Amino acid sequence: MRLSLSPAVLLSALLLVASAAHAAEVSGDITTTTWTAAESPYVVNNSITIPAGETLTIEPGVDVVLTKGWPSNTSISVQGALVAEGTETDSIRFIAAEDTCWGGIMLRGGPGEADTRLAYVRVSGVKAGISPVEVSTNGHEVVFDHCVISDNRMEARSVAYGAGLYAGYGSIITMTDCTIRNNVAVKSAEAEELSYARGGGIFSTCDLTLIDCVVQANSMCGSGGGIYHTGSSNPLNLVNCRIIENHADENGGGLLISGGERVIEGCIISRNTAGVSGGGIACENARSLLVRNCDIRDNHAVSMGGGITCESILEDTLRIEDCLIMDNSVDTTGGGIATLADTTIVTGTRIIGNAAVMDGGGFYADRNALTMDSCVVMRNVAKERGAGGFVYYAAIDMYRVIIALNSSGWVSSCEGTALFIDHGVVDMEQCTMSSQEIVVRSATLRGLNSTLRGNVDTYHNGSRSGSFTANYCNVSSLDFLYTLPGYYLIHCIDLDPVFGEGYALDPSSPGVDAGDPQSPLDPDGTPADMGCPATVSPLPILTTETQPASLTLSQNTPNPFNPSTTITFGVARSGLAKLAIYNTYGHLVRTLVDGEMPAGFHTVVWNGLDAQGRPAASGVYLYRLTSPEGMSARRMVLVR
Repeated sequence: MRLSLSPAVLLSALLLVASAAHAAEVSGDITTTTWTAAESPYVVNNSITIPAGETLTIEPGVDVVLTKGWPSNTSISVQGALVAEGTETDSIRFIAAEDTCWGGIMLRGGPGEADTRLAYVRVSGVKAGISPVEVSTNGHEVVFDHCVISDNRMEARSVAYGAGLYAGYGSIITMTDCTIRNNVAVKSAEAEELSYARGGGIFSTCDLTLIDCVVQANSMCGSGGGIYHTGSSNPLNLVNCRIIENHADENGGGLLISGGERVIEGCIISRNTAGVSGGGIACENARSLLVRNCDIRDNHAVSMGGGITCESILEDTLRIEDCLIMDNSVDTTGGGIATLADTTIVTGTRIIGNAAVMDGGGFYADRNALTMDSCVVMRNVAKERGAGGFVYYAAIDMYRVIIALNSSGWVSSCEGTALFIDHGVVDMEQCTMSSQEIVVRSATLRGLNSTLRGNVDTYHNGSRSGSFTANYCNVSSLDFLYTLPGYYLIHCIDLDPVFGEGYALDPSSPGVDAGDPQSPLDPDGTPADMGCPATVSPLPILTTETQPASLTLSQNTPNPFNPSTTITFGVARSGLAKLAIYNTYGHLVRTLVDGEMPAGFHTVVWNGLDAQGRPAASGVYLYRLTSPEGMSARRMVLVR
């Protein structure tokens, strides 16, 4: 196995080796077809070119050192094809001397050339004004496999594109199991302003696919900290990638996308930051965007959209499907999601624990149409308005959505802990709101087959400011005078809703099968319920990408709590694990986890119910984690 050294230490060692008699010095047109480990390192004293029609093969274990080129930049220009395929234990490394006038590895072979393939290749330690790797092939596919582009620094004078990789128009690039890490673009001391600054890790205007890749800790002095992808006809596909810990001074801390059709699937987008909008993802004028099965958490933005922000979709729709959007934050509006797209559809998504200093802790919808189906909006906070969501001149359709435990989070109170609707229309069907407030200002709220437990406020400064209609709803504890104008209750009941797991209706709830008889049947073939049925699973066990060193059990939060609390635990190795809750007499109250668990940190929520679905009494409880690694236990307090 080759040692993994810092670029500076590695460079010093290579230059010592290069001074030996066997080091190969290369420049100009390359006529040799193979670079061998026996001749390594290859010292590039000036620019080299692999001419069209030629293929350069680089064997495993080869080191390529680019030294100072004068008067022009030192570059490796591939007009033909490059086949650089290392192995897991014998990679191929490209290193630049500190004072090199770096001109980049430029892959420019067009149609008719042999395939360009790079496997187990490392490019690191470059300090220059351009990208260390540039791909500008006209319809020619370039494949990267297990490659690393890391620790490069771009000091730009006029423009900054791709501090790690520049993927130019017309190229077709597939990257598998690659790492783009710790690449940084900054404005040089000589520059006054940059015309463009895009893509700390990758800048792309091509057909780009990333599979099982890591884009981590990259930084851009403009937009797109991890990835910036644009182009009206160039698709982007991100599959099972980790976009983590990137930063953009402007928009799109994790990634910024515009133009074309974009698909982000099975990705972890976490701990990214943006100086303006879109801590995790920023979308600007894309043709369509699909985000599916993604974990988007712990991202932060200053202006809008801590997790995701979308300004517009040109032709189709912003779709967010089966995602977790959790613990994102913003200094203004839209802690989890901020969307201005004409049409946004969110299905099967959990919007949990996001925060906005101003409005819309969970989501912010501005002058558009938003549909939410089988979603959970829970534990979000906002200081001013709409802890769950803020609706501004928008039309919202909510179907089987649970809204609960959203709050101010600050000393001051938040108007509309569930929703704040300003000049919009919100339709709620088979939704559940528990102990929350909806504020309706110059707007309309309509409920059908729903449980609305809390308050609906349609009055402002003593006069009516909105309207509320409930049809076949359970308005248990709804805090208003039924005789006020603007309230219309039709076929409603006022009973304890009896919630089950995560605020879905318990089978014993009076709202079960009590909805409008003319409504479609529930998935189980029974009449519609008044509230969210148990088919919506609001409290999944959540797994993060980091790995604990040993068995770990954290203190629950909040503590004391009522009625729900969150428990995080970690297992260092995959295997059986059990997390159970006991009373002070040692009697089992509830088992939260009992089965095979993958290695990693996991989060589960206890909703204060026992194994029979009954509310647990106030008091002290013990929660205990056991696995083959050992046992750990902590105490918590439930206060009713």
